[in-house]
Amino acid sequence: MTPTATLDVDLIVKIKDKGWERRQLPADATTTLCRDNPADDIEAFYLVLSNHSMDIQGALGGSFSLGTNAEACT
Repeated sequence: MTPTATLDVDLIVKIKDKGWERRQLPADATTTLCRDNPADDIEAFYLVLSNHSMDIQGALGGSFSLGTNAEACT
């Protein structure tokens, strides 16, 4: 999604055996979470994409993708 300067990406995650937490993610880079890592063993999540621009010229456009991989992380 562009422009990334006005995009906020937040992931609200429920980590296994822990509570909910908010993670602010970079809008201009790929993020990888590895469930093999106990800190990333996510049971549930909410992905929040928001536009913090007050100017119509900063309107967001484009798309995003979310995927999974069955292979173990290293």
